[in-house]
Order: sequence, then C-alpha cells, then structure tokens
Amino acid sequence: MKPKDILEHHSSKLYRVLFRATDTASGEVVVIYQALYNMRIFARPIYMFDNQIQKPDGLVPRFKVIAKDDAFLLSYWTEKLLSAEVTVLHTEKQIEMQLKEGVNGFYVKAI
Repeated sequence: MKPKDILEHHSSKLYRVLFRATDTASGEVVVIYQALYNMRIFARPIYMFDNQIQKPDGLVPRFKVIAKDDAFLLSYWTEKLLSAEVTVLHTEKQIEMQLKEGVNGFYVKAI
C-alpha cells in the first residue's frame, strides 16, 4: 500500500492513502488516509488494512487496493454519474417549482 492508492472498504466506500506515519507514543506504523465521500482524514494501524471481516457470505478483506492513483477516480465517478437517474426540468415552471420545493432536501436560492 502506497500513497495515492485508492482503497475500497468492505462497506464499499472509497478512500485514498495519503502517507504512512509512526505513532510517537507506541512506535506503531499507521496509515493516514482520506475518505473520498466526505474528505475526512483518518489514521489506522497498518496491520488493520490486512484484516479480514466476517460478513454473512464469509470472510472479506477490510480494505482492498482497487487503483494505484487518482486517474481511476475520473472513470469511477463518470460511471456513477452516467448510471444515476437524472431528472431533467424542461419548462420554466418546473424549474421554478423545483427551486421552491428544494432538490433532495436542499433548497436552492436563485441569484
């Protein structure tokens, strides 16, 4: 596992390895990594990246490397966007109603 590796967690969430570090208190090697869904940064002991997790279908790796750099992300997110359902608002009235009602719980203010 190296910096820029893209990892998939057993929960299907994606993470990017930033770097390895040494815990000054224990001397343990930790991996500093970033969630690609909310950009939060985490640290985890390196040995935990090789752990297996018990799922209903059996043991699965906690993390697996799915790409060696960020280039993967462009194709990954493009595929996700293309496969998502997209609502197209055709008329001015539909757009106006959507702005008033909000989009997926988020309200938009016209500028």
